[in-house]
Amino acid sequence: MAGPRRVVLAAAAASQVSAAPGAAYTTLTTLFGKLKTEAKTEFETKTPELQDHNSDCATALKDHADEIQKLTDDKTDAETRQADAEKAIAGAEAEKTKEEELMDAAEASKAGAQTTYEKTKKRMGYDLSQLETATQGLDTAMTNIAGDATLAESTKSKLQNTMSLLKDKLMEDQKKLGDEITAGETYHAEAQTTMQAQIDAHDDLIKELTNFLTTENGKLDTAKQDKATAISSLNSEKAAKKAKTASCAEKRMALEGEIEDADNRVKALSAALDILGEPSAAAELLQAEKKIMLMQSALKAVQPKYIMQMSQTPKNVLESHHTNI
Repeated sequence: MAGPRRVVLAAAAASQVSAAPGAAYTTLTTLFGKLKTEAKTEFETKTPELQDHNSDCATALKDHADEIQKLTDDKTDAETRQADAEKAIAGAEAEKTKEEELMDAAEASKAGAQTTYEKTKKRMGYDLSQLETATQGLDTAMTNIAGDATLAESTKSKLQNTMSLLKDKLMEDQKKLGDEITAGETYHAEAQTTMQAQIDAHDDLIKELTNFLTTENGKLDTAKQDKATAISSLNSEKAAKKAKTASCAEKRMALEGEIEDADNRVKALSAALDILGEPSAAAELLQAEKKIMLMQSALKAVQPKYIMQMSQTPKNVLESHHTNI
């Protein structure tokens, strides 16, 4: 890009010098010098501006990257907490279901034991009443035999002895059955207490699991909300970083273009000034031009035939000076 601009500026400079060698040469050299100074100033201004811009963008993008990493960590943490809560809930629900089944079985067992006990107690009570009735019957029979005048004493004695033995056996069975009923009542009461304790234990554990599930469900809801928030913020931060990257690149390219353009102008103008020469050469050319004009006026007054010869001389001088430059 610098090459064509140098050629154009150099060609323009040469054209200006050929058209108006003296004052125009000085004006053009001064103009090019001013333009070169402006271009150099712009280059020196834009270069640190680009450096500051790149530094600011690097800091801003790092801040975005750090925030993205933080939000990614928050999202990962929320996902971990969510997974932990879901696992804990699944385990607690399975355990709670099992405890509820065991509690139902214990209650059914207790109710069954109560029904069985009542039936057994009723049957044993009936058997005991039968023994009591039989004993009372023997007592009545023995009294009747003792008062029966038709029976011989020996017969009475044998019958009473037999009935007495039978009564003793009935009394023994009656006592045994009574003891069994009492022992059954005690055993049943203890069994009912034990089964109720088991039921209460299951119930306590179910309540504990219910409270645990309430807590874990709260953790799960919080983790899901934290995850959603992190994802939303992460997406926003990524979009902000993308936008910042684009804006930084856009401004960087603009500044780089301006710097390159200023640098190219400095180079092109420097080349043009090299072609035109130093300002002192322009001053010498201007003085020579003035002398030539005076000489031309003097010659015109002296002898016309020398006008053409003398007018050619300054032209050659100008051409020679221009060529050297």
